[in-house]
Parts: sequence; structure tokens; C-alpha cells
Amino acid sequence: MVWKYRTEQDVEHVSNYLKDKGLSFTFDERLPAFYISHPDPEKHYIAYQYYYTTGRWGVMYNKRNKNRKHYMCKDIETLVDKYILEENEK
Repeated sequence: MVWKYRTEQDVEHVSNYLKDKGLSFTFDERLPAFYISHPDPEKHYIAYQYYYTTGRWGVMYNKRNKNRKHYMCKDIETLVDKYILEENEK
């Protein structure tokens, strides 16, 4: 059984939140997905792919998700605060 989750967030909310956190990103309308750059400049080859409608996300190395693995999170706030910025502080 496949579980579907809706974040109930829109493009404007996600992009404003990422700008407030000072993260650089791009948005691809075809998927629709956000590509969020790693906050550490030394890890410029790492990006996070985030589907804002379902909360699915994956870690990409050199613009590829090698393992084709995706995770789920409740919303953009959870992804940024728990995974992206938390990892950068370690």
C-alpha cells in the first residue's frame, strides 16, 4: 500500500521560507521540485531535492540521486530545521 501525504503548502510559502533561512535554491516547474543547495560552501556538490506538494525529498550528489532514495517530511520547516541546517551544525 502506498501512502500519500499532502503538505498543503504552495510555491510562494516554500520559496519565502528558504529565502528567510538564507538558503540558495532553484525551482523546477516541470516536476514540481525545489533544489536546495547545501549551506556549507565546501559541500557545493550536495543539493536537496524537495517535492513541496508531497513532502518527499532526497539528497543529490553532483546533481544525481545515486541511490534513488527518497524520504518523507511533514513540511519545508521540518526538512530545513531537522535535516539541512542540523546537519550543517555537526
